[in-house]
Amino acid sequence: MKFSISKPTQWSLFFLCWSFLVFSIYFSIHSFLDFSFLSELDQDAGKANLAKFLINFIQWMKAIALCGLVALILWRLGRIGWNWLGLTLVSSTFRFCFEIALGILFLNGLWLGLGLNGLWFRPLVLFLAVLLSIWAFWDLGKEGIRWSPAFALKFPQGSYFLITLLVFAFVGLNIAQTFLPENYFDALVYHLSTLQFWGFHHGIVDMPENFFTHYPFGAELYYENGFFLEGSQAAKILNVNILILTSFAAGAWVAEEGNLAAGGLTTVSILFLPLLSTTTWAAQNDIYLAFFVLLFVYALMKCPSEKKGRWFIVAGLMGGTVLSAKYTGLLGLGVVFVPWLFLTSRTWLRSHLNQWMVMNGLILLLLTPWLLKNYVFTGNLLYPYFAHWLGGQTLSPENLASLMLADETPWVMNHSLKDWIIQIFTHDLDRTVAPLLLAFVPFLFIKGAWKKSARYLFFTSLFYLLLGFAVSYQLRLVIPAVVLLFVAIGLILNSVDNQKVRSWSWIVLIFGLISFISLARVGVSYYHLGEMWTGFKTEKEYLETTPQTQTYFALTEASQALTPSTDRLLIVGDSRSLYFPRDFYANSIFDRQLLAVLAQSEKDSDGIRHRLKELGIDDLAVSGEEGRRLAAQNTFYYPLSESQWIKLDDLVQRWTDPRFIAGGEGLYHLRETPIARQKLVPDLLLLLKTPELKT
Repeated sequence: MKFSISKPTQWSLFFLCWSFLVFSIYFSIHSFLDFSFLSELDQDAGKANLAKFLINFIQWMKAIALCGLVALILWRLGRIGWNWLGLTLVSSTFRFCFEIALGILFLNGLWLGLGLNGLWFRPLVLFLAVLLSIWAFWDLGKEGIRWSPAFALKFPQGSYFLITLLVFAFVGLNIAQTFLPENYFDALVYHLSTLQFWGFHHGIVDMPENFFTHYPFGAELYYENGFFLEGSQAAKILNVNILILTSFAAGAWVAEEGNLAAGGLTTVSILFLPLLSTTTWAAQNDIYLAFFVLLFVYALMKCPSEKKGRWFIVAGLMGGTVLSAKYTGLLGLGVVFVPWLFLTSRTWLRSHLNQWMVMNGLILLLLTPWLLKNYVFTGNLLYPYFAHWLGGQTLSPENLASLMLADETPWVMNHSLKDWIIQIFTHDLDRTVAPLLLAFVPFLFIKGAWKKSARYLFFTSLFYLLLGFAVSYQLRLVIPAVVLLFVAIGLILNSVDNQKVRSWSWIVLIFGLISFISLARVGVSYYHLGEMWTGFKTEKEYLETTPQTQTYFALTEASQALTPSTDRLLIVGDSRSLYFPRDFYANSIFDRQLLAVLAQSEKDSDGIRHRLKELGIDDLAVSGEEGRRLAAQNTFYYPLSESQWIKLDDLVQRWTDPRFIAGGEGLYHLRETPIARQKLVPDLLLLLKTPELKT
């Protein structure tokens, strides 16, 4: 009897061997089987404290409840907008995602309007929250809930059952991570600290010498729905919600054009990417951007199929929300839009010129408030960029070059084309994304797998990815391109037979399992997730000891205990300002440092003290060790002469009273009158003068 293997089976064997080869390059058996992080969980469990756990849990549940309420309000508000547009979608899941997006747009507009008018007062916000909550429950009760046919799906079998279990594990881990307070550096410097600063001033005001605050803040206004009342945990929960919505929208798109299996695998592929999960563990704006880029692309591709041009309105609203979140969103809009123009009938475009103008008008309209804010505060619409064309303020050339280096901009790093390619494939496309993308390569050579929409989306998103790497090597900045790539992969899966789809499901499952173990390891060993979940530490104790905040958190506690509530702090030697309980003045590392500017411009310490009081500053919060580190890494940080350092030391000795000094951190209160001391006080400002780090 002759033994033979069918062609479909041959292809599946080849595909599995190829995937094994790809995975063996990116993953090792040792890392896969490394469960040493469980010993840390065991140690935390041994120090468990029920009372502390209950305190942590109750606080977290308040944040969970608030975010659930926010989701309901967003849905009901967005449903009004969707019904007004009069559009229909086959997928109720996709419709839900668009309704949430429109709701976000409405509440962002409300926050923006209140903020620009200085109305961010807690009683007013609480009143509006209660009013909107009552209305949302009334509106839901009036309409009722019609269950989607998705709830009547058959019980998953085989690999799909295991994938379903893993989906719950991923979502559970991401939600569990929101139990921790925010400790991501960018959020401590501007994503959330700017919201806190605006809260102190009851609205959107200028935050001098922190250029990050002049970026569009659309995503952060979405986080404000939770942050304003319940702090950083609620902001992180809202970010996790956006990831879930993004994955559902991607899967619904694929399922709408093909079959449910391909759509489901698209959803779980996105959920299983560690890059996206870790991005939701902080209040970053990249997933938010990806969600609205995805909706923009879908709406844009729907425009030719709808006679009244209502999809143009949706595309304009989604595109405007993209740009109001991040300037790099322009890259995504352009990369997607230009090929679409060439592929669309010229006759049809000319006949829909008015709708085209409406779409672009809406995009510009949603970006305009952020540009005008910059112009009012700095004289530069796109501060700190293009000042030589637009006028107004900018960063110094040295600081701007340092910013470009920090952003890992290839042309600033003088990389050749060869260096650029090597950097992408050996460093940037790492194990958080690359294995699953490369494992799919054999599918690209299957005859008949390339429908028009799949071909368009695959090549535009691939070009988006490469162009994004031309702007920055940071992988998280091209998350929207990665999401679109997986939608294209899903559309290709729609055109292949069930056996190939099932083969892909096993690869997705294996990748998800490896990724979950890796994420659990990072969550426990790096973020120390078990410390708060076991009740070993409270939120305050966690922030005191976690490496990301321990070098400045004692200053926030000292400020709470030792300064009046009306005081304003100048944070020196650090750009992290989240968790300070008082109004503050903080400089980013790339901006001019206020004390350095005053030391250079004022005649003596008397003049420095006078200028500080003019700015309303009452106390200096000095993060000496962090300042020493920053000064060692950046020669432009405090570029002062010896005589200028003497002025600052004289300011400390004659014009301040130390309130707190410990571990390189100090809190100094500005005096009303100078004092002649017999014994000098420790001057932590001088730590910023040291040109080298401690060995």
